[in-house]
Amino acid sequence: MPDDVSTRDYDKDIKHFQNINASLLTHTINVILTLSVALIAFAVNLLTTAKEPLDHYAGWWLSGGIVVLLVATFTGIYLLYNRIRDYAKTIETISLVQKSPPAITEEQKVTFDALRKRAKRINSITRLLLFWVQPSLFLLGFCCITASVFITHGETLNLFGGVGAVQGKPVQTPVPPTALHPVK
Repeated sequence: MPDDVSTRDYDKDIKHFQNINASLLTHTINVILTLSVALIAFAVNLLTTAKEPLDHYAGWWLSGGIVVLLVATFTGIYLLYNRIRDYAKTIETISLVQKSPPAITEEQKVTFDALRKRAKRINSITRLLLFWVQPSLFLLGFCCITASVFITHGETLNLFGGVGAVQGKPVQTPVPPTALHPVK
């Protein structure tokens, strides 16, 4: 084997990639949390700047989207809290290991096992919430708000061949000025 492989410090590599993994996990939580809050702000802006009351279905979709995004936001805040707890438990475990003598007593073994179980439980909650719950809630809230926007403003897109998306009214296309007054 080459010397560089045998002398390589794999523990240092593992710590390096664990740090990267922890950092990316926290950044992912923050990005989804930020997008959820931004989408709530967008929905509230739609409500406050509406020129007329929203259609019944559009109102329900928008309200549902806001509620789902609020739950996604609180999930993200809980995830951040959970990450802080995870770091605290890791620090606690490392401190106990550093302070313990080379021969581990039965009492210390029980303490280490309890800390390990607690850390696994915290990590499993983080994985479940991060990989399934928070992104799913964000996507559901996004779809609800998008549905509300399409119900409210769908006819301006003219996707249905001149027929309004909701009301079934023909969309009036502006008449160019040259059609009314031909240029001589």
